[in-house]
Amino acid sequence: MGYVVWRFIQAFLDPEHNDSKDFPNVVRRIAYGISGFIYAGIAYSAIEILTESAEDGSRTPTEWVLIVMSVPLGRLLVTAGGLMFFGVGCYYFYRAFKAEFRKRLKLHHMSDAAKIWCTIVGRSGIAARGFVYIVIGTYATSAAWEYDPDMIKCTEGDHS
Repeated sequence: MGYVVWRFIQAFLDPEHNDSKDFPNVVRRIAYGISGFIYAGIAYSAIEILTESAEDGSRTPTEWVLIVMSVPLGRLLVTAGGLMFFGVGCYYFYRAFKAEFRKRLKLHHMSDAAKIWCTIVGRSGIAARGFVYIVIGTYATSAAWEYDPDMIKCTEGDHS
């Protein structure tokens, strides 16, 4: 949801100070707004799925992963997804280290303190996003490799 808020700030308040009304800047800001709505929809859907699963007894996200892993090559699919998330997380750490987002800021309009804080907050936010991706990737990969098909039978009602 924090990313949703950031996208709407970019769309409506223009923190990068590209005040020009030329076509590329207008399209860019519209794209930020659309991106915000897309991420808001994803967040809403995730919350809805999690709350509905808990309320009506339908399948939980864990059960869906178990179903995927029980099909042929399912463990490989979950492992590939986990490695993809892990790689994206590492890429975000690289972006945090490089701090290339500073190129898009009007640093000459900022005080020295604002430059320092902007860099710290920007790097921290990008690194936090990377950390989340790495954790998801690590858990998915671990789940795929520690999967025991006999455990599925127990959860599906076969308690023999």
